[in-house]
Amino acid sequence: MKNLRAFDCFARFACIVPLLAGCMSPNSERERAALGPSDFPSSQPPFNVTLEALTPQVRWGEPVRLVVKVRNISDVPAKIPVRPIIAYAWTYPNGQRDNTLQPMPDAVRFQESDLQTLNPGEELLTQQEISTRYFPSTGPTVFRAILHIPTNTNSGIGSVPSGRWRSNAFGIAVVD
Repeated sequence: MKNLRAFDCFARFACIVPLLAGCMSPNSERERAALGPSDFPSSQPPFNVTLEALTPQVRWGEPVRLVVKVRNISDVPAKIPVRPIIAYAWTYPNGQRDNTLQPMPDAVRFQESDLQTLNPGEELLTQQEISTRYFPSTGPTVFRAILHIPTNTNSGIGSVPSGRWRSNAFGIAVVD
């Protein structure tokens, strides 16, 4: 019985230590909350997604204006939706995370009019505003963009790359 009690105590301790370590360990995005770009985007062909901001800081309550560049990094033309699905996620100074909510379907029956072609080296630019009105505090906030292209179910229009491409992280100063 005594050994079982000791094991129970050890099992509880072993479950709690990783939780405490996770809470106490520095959040890598928070640690790299320098303003501007702070790491590299995922670059898996055919696309590279880069996130930038129009200004390095905004006043609390004003929108953050982001620019996303989707570049064809392959050697061949690639189709991409005319209005690509781009989700945004960010980490506040306190480590709390937030994001934009929008549908991200697994599959779509694209029509030719839904798509455009990016030749090698060409870029598609999109802009987005994210309100800081409901941000919990001021300080450096790290943003990221995720391009999502659902699987095409229309075999009549050729190959359309599908998947998710993550941008670099980009820190913005939210000030009073």
